[in-house]
Amino acid sequence: MALNCIFFGLGVVGQDAARALLDYGVTISGAYSRTSHVGEDLGTVIGRAPLGVTVEPVTAFEARPEIADVAIFCTTNAFDELLGDAMACAEAGINVLSIAGNALYPWTFQPEVAERLDKAAKRGNATILGCGYQDGVMVHLTGTATSMTTDLTRIEMDCFSDFSRLGESSTERLGLGMAPEAFPVEESVSSAADATRPASTMGQVLDALCDYLGLGRAELSYYLGPVVAEAVTPNPFNGEEIAPGHIIGMEEVVTATTPEGIALVGRLTAKLFADGESEYYACRFGGAAPYELRLTPAYGLEWTTGCLVNRVADMPAAPAGLITVVDLPAPRFRGVAGPR
Repeated sequence: MALNCIFFGLGVVGQDAARALLDYGVTISGAYSRTSHVGEDLGTVIGRAPLGVTVEPVTAFEARPEIADVAIFCTTNAFDELLGDAMACAEAGINVLSIAGNALYPWTFQPEVAERLDKAAKRGNATILGCGYQDGVMVHLTGTATSMTTDLTRIEMDCFSDFSRLGESSTERLGLGMAPEAFPVEESVSSAADATRPASTMGQVLDALCDYLGLGRAELSYYLGPVVAEAVTPNPFNGEEIAPGHIIGMEEVVTATTPEGIALVGRLTAKLFADGESEYYACRFGGAAPYELRLTPAYGLEWTTGCLVNRVADMPAAPAGLITVVDLPAPRFRGVAGPR
């Protein structure tokens, strides 16, 4: 890919994506971080030879036209944080890719923020897109798997993820090791007519999947609650042990029924794993001849990196504005042939 990228955020996904893009022939001309690796050479940070690109603090960034083709944001899960440097990039004509889970299908989640980002991107004739694991697996792969039936009544997704791989900053608000009463359980219902949905990873996945399949907007029911340990579980972040009955993660369950009568269920379990557990993604399709799609073991971080990297080639020709993964073809491997 004969493209030039700049990076924001150099955690696990950011570093993996930088290595992959360099292997794809992409130029990386800038890298920015809130705290970690500031002042270091990007090549050294990612375990490669020095690149002559020094990691700078995000406060030093100034968006200017033509400094990059694509700005990659691996910094946050919060959609409204894109109103900062990401919006400035888009307004300057730089396409933006973000792995923020809440940027996957944001028009039903924070429509006012979405409109601001959309207008800024259109002013700059640039594209803003949220992508990652959900793009390649939960929307496009799951949607394609429905092509094998003419009698679809139900889609039920299970995503089982290892929280310890995400890093301590991603889990600090979960109350690991605390009693389950300390976790604020959330339950709500969002009607099809609601302009604003609750913040929900699986809710956005179901909205995007319905759109991809051409189904009507569904009423969604949400549940977010704790997962507790069944046995003593080591906490990899502080070296302590979590006693049985105490928090080791969270579970989000979203259910929907479309106007066409198709039921959808999305279940995300993210927790500290016990010995012998591994990540997986499973999707069951109901109808006259039910079947199951199962990916095991799953590699959530690696798949997020792969979908992010392979989306870069789609950005220059993508429509201007804030778009969703439904507006683009399914992501595919770009490492050999490059964009076509």
